Amino acid sequence: MTIPEIAVIEDSESTYRSLRALLASQYEVKWIQLENEDVKLSSESHPNLYVLDLGLPDCEIGFRILEHLRKKSPTTPIIILTGYCDARTAVRAMKLGANDYIQKPLDPDTFLTTINEMIMTPNRH
Repeated sequence: MTIPEIAVIEDSESTYRSLRALLASQYEVKWIQLENEDVKLSSESHPNLYVLDLGLPDCEIGFRILEHLRKKSPTTPIIILTGYCDARTAVRAMKLGANDYIQKPLDPDTFLTTINEMIMTPNRH
């Protein structure tokens, strides 16, 4: 059986390491780093889910990456993880194709439940 893959797009290594520690018992977790205000996505990589930090290093870059991910992988679930709690930002992210919007600091149990539901029921977009 293949282990589902989660791609984490996050500019903070410590946050990535925390997410990996939380998810690694159930999932293969890959870190996609920001390069020159863009992400380098392998054409060979097809994760089962993306976790995207919206504020890398600002929300506009995060929104551009969200749009790019949605075009590249129209059915792959995308969870926005952000320290910003603004209704307009959340609505914009959902309109651009995010499947969920989770505020930092995250509740580990709620986060895992959301991840598990999205992995088990893809194409929820």
